[in-house]
Amino acid sequence: MPAPSEDLDLLFPLPSRPPSVLSPITPTGLTSKYTETVTRLLKENHVKYHCFFNDRGFHNHLSHHILAVYFLGDTPKVIQEANDHQAKLLKPAFKSPSAIDQGNWADHLGNPL
Repeated sequence: MPAPSEDLDLLFPLPSRPPSVLSPITPTGLTSKYTETVTRLLKENHVKYHCFFNDRGFHNHLSHHILAVYFLGDTPKVIQEANDHQAKLLKPAFKSPSAIDQGNWADHLGNPL
């Protein structure tokens, strides 16, 4: 079940300056087009794709790939192409068959369905 748009905005804010001078710096020359592309793709990954990309429990690392290409300073076109290439391998997201809460979460642990 997709999250409302305002929830996605809270989960995926625009990339911002590092919190410390010791943190790696964002490459210079990145425009709003870069950050809009990255944010859109991260939200899309969250809504469209399952957290595992196969039935053996291998994790979806699309967000890592998107951010790596972004921080390497590639163009929005290349970021989109990297996303499209990786997305071909992913399983679609689906609605949970039942509510998961504090009382039953352990019953669902390790069960991708």
